[in-house]
Amino acid sequence: MIIHTPETRRENGKYIVSARLEYDQDINLPSELWFSVDEELDSHVSVRADIFLGSLIRIAKAINEDVHVRGELSPQLLFGFREYLKIHAAWSGNYDNIKINADKLVVPDPPREMAASCNISGGIDSFFTLWSQLPENEPVPELQVKYGIFSFGGYSPLRSELFHQKYVPRLKKMTQSLGVELLVVDTNIPLFKSFDSWLPISSSHIALPLLFSPLISIHYIPGTISYHQLNPWGTHPMTDHLFSIESLRIFTHGSEYYRFEKLREIVHWEPMYEYLQVCNNKEAEELNDCTCRKCLRTMMMLEVLGISDKITTFQLPIQWKRFAGRVAVYKSHYLEFKLMAKLANLSGKRKLLPIIYLQMLIFNLTNWLVPFFGYKWR
Repeated sequence: MIIHTPETRRENGKYIVSARLEYDQDINLPSELWFSVDEELDSHVSVRADIFLGSLIRIAKAINEDVHVRGELSPQLLFGFREYLKIHAAWSGNYDNIKINADKLVVPDPPREMAASCNISGGIDSFFTLWSQLPENEPVPELQVKYGIFSFGGYSPLRSELFHQKYVPRLKKMTQSLGVELLVVDTNIPLFKSFDSWLPISSSHIALPLLFSPLISIHYIPGTISYHQLNPWGTHPMTDHLFSIESLRIFTHGSEYYRFEKLREIVHWEPMYEYLQVCNNKEAEELNDCTCRKCLRTMMMLEVLGISDKITTFQLPIQWKRFAGRVAVYKSHYLEFKLMAKLANLSGKRKLLPIIYLQMLIFNLTNWLVPFFGYKWR
C-alpha cells in the first residue's frame, strides 16, 4: 500500500485534505482517503500523513500489505505503530507483521497553544470525559478540554443524515455554552470497513485528533473498556497512546470505571439530559430507537439511577418485554447489571431486580450451559 503525499482542496464551503492510495493487489478498496471540515477550520488542519497512516494501519494489516508513506510522518508515530502491530499480533496469534516505510520522517511543529480535546459522540463515555475535564472538575488549565471532535465516520448514511440535520447543530450550541468548540469531521473511512469491521471504533477513531495537530497538544480518548477487564478491543489503554506524536499526546480516559459507574458520576449533569445518544441500530430514525441492546442497557441504568424521566432522547415507558432476550452481551455488561442490582436494592428500586437478575441468568446460561448459542466471556 502506498499512501501518497496529502493534498488539499475546497468544495462547497468545505476544506478537504486527502491522500491517494495504491495497492499491491487488485482489491475493492477506495483509491483515496479524505477528511472534510468546515472551511473556516482550514488553519487548524494538518496536511501531514500521520492521520492517514493512523487510519489505515489496520487495513494494511488486514490485506497483508507493507505500507509506504510518501508524505511527512512523525518518527514517534512510526515507532508507536511498530509496537501497535506487535500488540495486535500477540492478541491474534498472527505474527506475520507488515512493514512501514516512510520517505520523510519529520518532527511536527509545536501546536499554536497548549490545548486539550476529546472525542464527543453523545454517548456515556464521551460525556463522562467531557464533564471530567471541564474547568469545574479539572483544576489544571492545560488539562481542561477546550475542543471536542465529532466524526461522522462511524455511522451509517441514514444515521449520518439524522445527525447532520437534527443533532450536531444542537450539540455544537451545547458544547459552546460550556466553553468548548466542537470540531466536526466527515470522512470516507466507512468505505474501508468491509476489510475491518472494527475500523470506525479502532485506529481511525484513535487517529482522529492527528488531523488537528496544529491546534491541540493533548487529546483524551474516552475509554470504552475498564482496567478491570483489559481484553482486546478497538480502543484500548495499552494501544491508544501509541498514536501520539511529538507535539500531541493521546491518552485513554475514564477506564477506571465501568459505563454504569460513569453514568452514576454524571447523573446530575443537566447538559447530558437532552443529548444522550447510544443507539447501535444503523437504521434507527431517532437518536435512540429504544429497542437495540445498547439502548435497553442504558435505559435500565437510567431507571436504576432514577433519571429516566429527565432524559429526553429516550421514549418512555420502557418496553420491559424486550428484556426477555439477551441484553448483556459481554462480561462487562454482566458486571454492570451486577452493580445495578446492588444499587437498586440499596435505593429501594427492588421492582427492577427480577429483570436485572433475569439478564444475569441469561448471560450465564448462554456462556456456560449453552456455549453454542453464546459468547465467550470477554
